[in-house]
Amino acid sequence: MNNEFFICLTKRLPEIAKRYKNELPELIYHFNGNALLDFTLEDPIFKRSLKVLPDPYVSEYYGSGINALCPGHDIGAEEICTKFKINIKGYVDSNGFFSKELGIFFNGVKSHPEGNNKIIKK
Repeated sequence: MNNEFFICLTKRLPEIAKRYKNELPELIYHFNGNALLDFTLEDPIFKRSLKVLPDPYVSEYYGSGINALCPGHDIGAEEICTKFKINIKGYVDSNGFFSKELGIFFNGVKSHPEGNNKIIKK
């Protein structure tokens, strides 16, 4: 759609089209979500590798059918991280500022709303 490719649950295509005020996206390839479990993706903002994991909390009723794990905000994500022995590390200090581990662009930036806006812009 608009020269972009999405991976999403097939049932969610109408909602994706509505959200982006577009026609129904063309379905290029259909596969079971478990086919993604061997993939490692590159985070385009923070330049880190992210492994695709099974998530029992993905819903066919809202969202894309893919969840980001945010263990600091979601007990289900914390359970998944614990199960797969993923180090849970925060990047926001006790005063609400991004830490230096996120790089110079984000270091010392208040996480909300300025930090959110910088992430969206980047």
